[in-house]
Amino acid sequence: LPPPPRATLWWMGALMGAALALLGVVWMVLPNGPPPQTPVVGEFQPWGDGWSVRFDTADRAIVDIIVKEHGGRLVVQGHMVGVQKGQWSTGDGAYSLRIAHPGALIVSSLGGIEDLGELMAAAQRDLDPLDSLASRIQAIHPDAGLAISPNAL
Repeated sequence: LPPPPRATLWWMGALMGAALALLGVVWMVLPNGPPPQTPVVGEFQPWGDGWSVRFDTADRAIVDIIVKEHGGRLVVQGHMVGVQKGQWSTGDGAYSLRIAHPGALIVSSLGGIEDLGELMAAAQRDLDPLDSLASRIQAIHPDAGLAISPNAL
């Protein structure tokens, strides 16, 4: 009988496949981009037909608050709120407010979201306009921090 073929090529292929799989896992685990310059951490607690919101962001941040009304329409509740957000201050560096709508999105950025109206108009046509708006803002303004209410109401 002739000698069996060498398995070197098969072992090289297996090692290359394992290396590609490992690279794929590393790519999936690593963050996709730079972190937001003004991260926002929000806590949403149900309150009547809306939310009691407690959030924290940088003092120098500009905050935009968008709500989803009961009919699904997006409305700006606060646009380019800078130092005026002190009215929501809790005294410990965080902010607190009540939103009487079933959905809310808090956007924190250094300069505000100038094209918010256009993004809202485009998101309004989607099935879940608040989630769509959050995705659009994140794609166009990756340095902005977002906090979105749960879809529980």
